[in-house]
Amino acid sequence: MMYRLINWKTIKESVIIIIIAVIAGFAINLFHPDGFQMVGRQALNYKKILFISTLEARIKYESSSALFVDSRSPGEFEESRIPGALSIPSAPEALSWKRIRKYFPELNKPRELVVYCTGTSCGTSEELARRFIEMGYDRHIYIIRMGIPEWEELGYPVEGRGK
Repeated sequence: MMYRLINWKTIKESVIIIIIAVIAGFAINLFHPDGFQMVGRQALNYKKILFISTLEARIKYESSSALFVDSRSPGEFEESRIPGALSIPSAPEALSWKRIRKYFPELNKPRELVVYCTGTSCGTSEELARRFIEMGYDRHIYIIRMGIPEWEELGYPVEGRGK
């Protein structure tokens, strides 16, 4: 009994499928406004970082469903902070990683994380949220878009030396 080593029919069908897939890929890229973009796992994880309003943060605070994290410097934290917040400054980086490791068991408890800084232009909240994800945090992280200045402006609870 002799077996055929090459099944030409299967090879022909495989080539046709590959050609159709390539043409479909080009068509999607041609007609889709953003095209097809390769997205890495880390970029997908960063989509778990969501910006929320100060009112939404207040609702999370009042329901005690969230742990608040202050990404500002230790001095700013001592001056004023949201009651119960943890101080994990985003800079200097070495201190930031040290505090993340120290508080990681607390961060991983089953409640939401809300990170804040001095407002929309500071960027330290998002930087810190990215570090949490790099460390293995796998749930959504909320950032107060306008930071603690609006929180204080609206008369929400704060504590610290300056209060």
